[in-house]
Amino acid sequence: MVTNNLSAEYGNRMGGQVFVNIKSGTNELHGTLFEFLRNSKLDGTNFFANRAGNAKPDYKQNQFGGTVGGPIRKDKTFFFGSFEGTRTRLGRSFNATVPTAEIRDGNFTKVRPIFDPATTVGTPTSFTRQQFPGNIVPKSRWDPLFPKLLALYPAQTIGDSSRIANNHFYAGSESNDVNTFDIKGDHNVSDRSRVSGRYSRRDRDRFEPGPLPLPADGGLATTTIIDSNAIAFSHTYTFGATLTNEFRVGITDINTRFDVPV
Repeated sequence: MVTNNLSAEYGNRMGGQVFVNIKSGTNELHGTLFEFLRNSKLDGTNFFANRAGNAKPDYKQNQFGGTVGGPIRKDKTFFFGSFEGTRTRLGRSFNATVPTAEIRDGNFTKVRPIFDPATTVGTPTSFTRQQFPGNIVPKSRWDPLFPKLLALYPAQTIGDSSRIANNHFYAGSESNDVNTFDIKGDHNVSDRSRVSGRYSRRDRDRFEPGPLPLPADGGLATTTIIDSNAIAFSHTYTFGATLTNEFRVGITDINTRFDVPV
């Protein structure tokens, strides 16, 4: 890790740089496997979930993978490969506002006075309107599209009809899946010359829920998909005891896409 005074080959980024070398295969076949698991079995529940009477939000994290390396041609050509996968499921807690049962029936008594635009009297700058009887908008005056839109929203889960704000609890699940692959090959051309090539790929698929279940979240739930590919080649040549040259070239391609589920 280099924290300052970077050489020109590492660009002009601010802050430190972390350099990682991928192992090479040897004359013997070796490999490793690993697994890391974490879940919510021993975790306490979430305050908001507990208050709403909901189950404890889920949490699972699973990391797994392995490596393998060995000879293709003894003392001359070697291979090495690695894989790591991550699967995370994280329960999120949201308090949101949805229409109460009374509002769903057109009754706005506990919200604010609602005036009938059909009773407008006066000029555009000075006019009066009569309030709907009982502050209830009759269903005969509803737009035909309104009941269909209203049906997309979930029912109230927190408090009674007097609670018109922050009256719904939702525990959406965030998912985050990541896969990382590396494949490397090395070849000893001679005692002085060695070539190496590497291909790496990383893909990520992450879903972040919104404050309400689909499709009522208003487009706040998002899916982020990232695909990256990297190819690198190097040639090391030793001229003598005091002079060595290393030539390196690499290409990286990163694609990012954002989707809004409906």
